[in-house]
Amino acid sequence: MATFDYITEMSKFYEMKKSDIPFFGECLAGAFDGYPLFSYFMPGKDSADRMDYFWKVDLTTIVGRMFCVGDKQKPDVLGLFGPPGYRDSSFFRYVASGGIGLNFKYSPGMIARSLAFQDFAGKIKKKYSDDNCWYLYCLVTRPKLQGKGLCSSLLRPMLDYFDRAGCSCYLETFEEENVPLYEHYGFEVCERVNVPKSPLLLRAMLRKPKGKEI
Repeated sequence: MATFDYITEMSKFYEMKKSDIPFFGECLAGAFDGYPLFSYFMPGKDSADRMDYFWKVDLTTIVGRMFCVGDKQKPDVLGLFGPPGYRDSSFFRYVASGGIGLNFKYSPGMIARSLAFQDFAGKIKKKYSDDNCWYLYCLVTRPKLQGKGLCSSLLRPMLDYFDRAGCSCYLETFEEENVPLYEHYGFEVCERVNVPKSPLLLRAMLRKPKGKEI
């Protein structure tokens, strides 16, 4: 398992362990209810069961490979950060983590849609990131606690670390209303691009380390 002890700016936060996946997954499921990307992966009305299952699978594939951090063990706010050199989970890792259940139990065709999206999004990411770039996979807070500065309290220390380390940070968002929020933290839109054979518009955003250029 990877260790991220060197990120001293995040010492007051809680780093997810494998046993914490149900707690982090529950927070993510609530925060992403109705998000366009998941409506595409899992067409139809969102349900707590399948969103919980999705995040259990997803977190199982990335634990120890991403920096998964929250304000506490049962988080109200959390962020998932892929370190430089991070690569998306392989098909075999995804299936071994239970992903096959999503495809057959909850959303037929999801694996095919996910693989096609992963390939496309990976090519966009490669255009704007390098081997010294972190990947902000997601940053969420529970809906009832939004607007209280919780996301900022977690994101700003990570950005301080990126600046200290001279690292850039890349992210994707599928909602235009998120763009000005990330611009506030120094991210810039690199490209707006339609995901083939889907209703999705991907906004690719990059933040350069403060005071440096890449």
